[in-house]
Amino acid sequence: MAKSDQKMVSQMIQFKKKVSFFLFIFFFVALGFTQSAHAVIFTDLLTFNTTISYGSSQTTGASWIHDITDNIGGNSIGSITLIDATLTINHDDTGMNLTAENWTVDGLGTLVSDNNPNTSVFNFNLAALADLQADGLFTVALTESTSGADNFILLNSTLSGNYRINNANPNPNGPTVPEPMTSSLVGFGIGVSALVRRFFNKK
Repeated sequence: MAKSDQKMVSQMIQFKKKVSFFLFIFFFVALGFTQSAHAVIFTDLLTFNTTISYGSSQTTGASWIHDITDNIGGNSIGSITLIDATLTINHDDTGMNLTAENWTVDGLGTLVSDNNPNTSVFNFNLAALADLQADGLFTVALTESTSGADNFILLNSTLSGNYRINNANPNPNGPTVPEPMTSSLVGFGIGVSALVRRFFNKK
């Protein structure tokens, strides 16, 4: 065999090794996507439609508890892992406030009550998510951070997010989030593998 042929064969072997390594990494990543594809939505809605009134000397506002244990498809809180969570509070003003009033939502951020219907959205940080993961309960507590008499209407509060079931047989009662990217990745990998195999079989 000529040296040029030997060099070509050596290059082909090296190329084949690189392609095989790439395909191994690709399928490993695709497998990871498949394992994490079973994201399930939870939603806990509380409706109030209550006017919350406070005098100038009061600093502690309303508090309520969200319980997601009845909204995780019949699974126990210990059998799931929360991925994320968002608290959405819809509120309105009675028209008595001349300026916006700020209320601190413990551990999450600030709710501003003004003279217009408003929606306050709070994304859970790691500490709040860990609190919710512990027992499926989360207490929302408002603390006034501005002075003056505050009157606003608390309409509703929604705690929603995504979780993953820890076992391999997720409860079908929960609405699953479709993961089309997983199928696309696996299909692409199979296609590339077939093309590479066909290419080398011709050599």
